[in-house]
Amino acid sequence: MNASTLLDNFDLIADAPGGVPKLRELILQLAVRGKLVEQEKRIHHEGHEEHEGKKEGEKIQGPYALPPGWRWTTLRDVSRDLGQKVPDAPFTYVDVSAIDKDHGCIGDDVQILRPEDAPSRARKIVKRGTVIYSTVRPYLLNIAVVDREFDPGPIVSTAFFVMHPHPDVDGRFLFYYLRSQSFTEYVNGTMTGMAYPAVNDSKMSVGPFPLPPLAEQKRIVARVDELMNRCDELEARQKERNERHTVLVSSYLHALATKPETSSFHLQPSTFNLLATTPSSVAELRKTILQLAVQGRLVPQAVEWVGVTMRDVAKRIHYGYTASANPSIRDVRLLRITDIQSNRVAWDTVPGCEIEKGDVAKYELHRGDILIARTGGTIGKTFLITETPVRAVFASYLIRVIPSPRVLPPYLKLFLESPDYWEQLRMKSAGTGQPNVNGQALGSLEFSLPTLAEQKRIVAKVTELMTQCDALEAKLTQSRADADTLAAAVVHHLCNGNAPEGRLHMRLNRHAVSSFEYSFQNDR
Repeated sequence: MNASTLLDNFDLIADAPGGVPKLRELILQLAVRGKLVEQEKRIHHEGHEEHEGKKEGEKIQGPYALPPGWRWTTLRDVSRDLGQKVPDAPFTYVDVSAIDKDHGCIGDDVQILRPEDAPSRARKIVKRGTVIYSTVRPYLLNIAVVDREFDPGPIVSTAFFVMHPHPDVDGRFLFYYLRSQSFTEYVNGTMTGMAYPAVNDSKMSVGPFPLPPLAEQKRIVARVDELMNRCDELEARQKERNERHTVLVSSYLHALATKPETSSFHLQPSTFNLLATTPSSVAELRKTILQLAVQGRLVPQAVEWVGVTMRDVAKRIHYGYTASANPSIRDVRLLRITDIQSNRVAWDTVPGCEIEKGDVAKYELHRGDILIARTGGTIGKTFLITETPVRAVFASYLIRVIPSPRVLPPYLKLFLESPDYWEQLRMKSAGTGQPNVNGQALGSLEFSLPTLAEQKRIVAKVTELMTQCDALEAKLTQSRADADTLAAAVVHHLCNGNAPEGRLHMRLNRHAVSSFEYSFQNDR
């Protein structure tokens, strides 16, 4: 595969998950290695070292081999600092916040200041054509070319490393190189500081720079500009398409959930691939499944449902035990909100607590209990106890609901995850101060209750559909991982001329969940 093949399949590659950002990265990688445009024919003299360059008798070691006619040098060898001054007249101040990094220029967020209002960091002189690079949190890529005249003249923050290109350097080529993975890796290896990471000017000065002939720089810049514009167009098109799809899916799911005359029994796993193409659409699908389940519209009804409250179907609703957690105590554990992660509990890590023997019977957890967070950022979240491998009680910021024989615990859990539950809870927990929900409010929540046999069928159907949702999410995650892996392989192949561990085989397919299918075959 060569750069021409890549460009021929540009739109297809962009359609893969995360494809456009990877394309941008690949374009820059090819550009700064001399592999994006055809090179002028040059004589490769005997003894020419592609991996090193010379500047005034000094050898410069670069991170990769260069084409004939290119040489490695340093940023300060191809640019100059325009100096500093204390402002003595009104000036246009350019801080890091003024950088439009997506377009590589200075945006409109600049200030015109008087000398007496100048911050102490307003010192560095720039002019049209200067390239500036923010050395504070450099991984944010706040880089720009000063592409216009400013009146009054501009002064930039000392947070920038200033590079005014020499006549044999195109400022846009310099800008694109500074955004490439190669230079980013150099900066990441030299920056210091944890809370406020930065790279100093001396390290920037000796940063390696691949210098092609000026005419070739201009051709590369023109090609990169063209391809980046195509990326912009593809990104806008994808955004519009995704927004349309989101509206269509939301409208369809909303109709299923809100219109009784709309049959929902055809919501089968076979239709999921059409509905759920993004993580957000899978999340919406999950909500709809739960809403249909508690409305009695997920499976055919056998008997008319009855209206109940939580209090009607609970043996008991009460708060947890007030105690301090103690990891050294193992006899009786104290289950807290923080111990419940992703609807799971690692029981071995749950700390114990001191508790009177008579209180254990009152608060001890049993299979089928449902716990509800009553305050904080997890307010309303529920957890169904499906196993009790250790003796445990529950903490005071949890409320326990012990279901009565009228309701299956898994079915009650479905209601406690449904949009209808969350809407009622929002209304009952509203008020001033920190939102919270109490046992009385929980007991008054209303829902419809089918027979036990129908509850069982609904739980089975929801389990089946949620399993399908899990598979869809796993497929979407794998699709993105495959695209990332392939992008890395393509970069390696195009930039180094070979695929890792063998030949790279690539097949593009518009109808696959991922646009990429690939394999590595060992050469024999």
